[in-house]
Amino acid sequence: MTAINPPGTMFLGLIEELMDLVKNPAVSRIEVLMANYELDERGEKKMVDGKHSIAKCAFAIRGMNKEVQDKLRQQFEAALISHLMILWMEQFQNERKMGIASFNPVTKKKAVRPSDYDAVEKSMISDYLQGQTKK
Repeated sequence: MTAINPPGTMFLGLIEELMDLVKNPAVSRIEVLMANYELDERGEKKMVDGKHSIAKCAFAIRGMNKEVQDKLRQQFEAALISHLMILWMEQFQNERKMGIASFNPVTKKKAVRPSDYDAVEKSMISDYLQGQTKK
């Protein structure tokens, strides 16, 4: 694992949050989103058209068994993660709302308020919502 993702806390928090969501019958379309800055050959953040290039990946979560946890752990350990979120839809009476859990890779804790989302997180949320309209 990398220094930013030391063994333990953030991954365990991710799994705990996912287990709670999967148990909730009002929750659907759970996705784990991970993103990191692409690096050039010198290890610097790669720029494309004047902006940092971001590699994003999303995992649909339909259940939480050992196989799902192992796949998440493999991806989690494979790269330096600069952004980690769980997004889902939840039914409240007659309307569906999006839920967000964001984890801070530096503090290793569940993090931020909506007003604190940076451009990458906003992009991840936008990608998720666009995917929801296609389903």
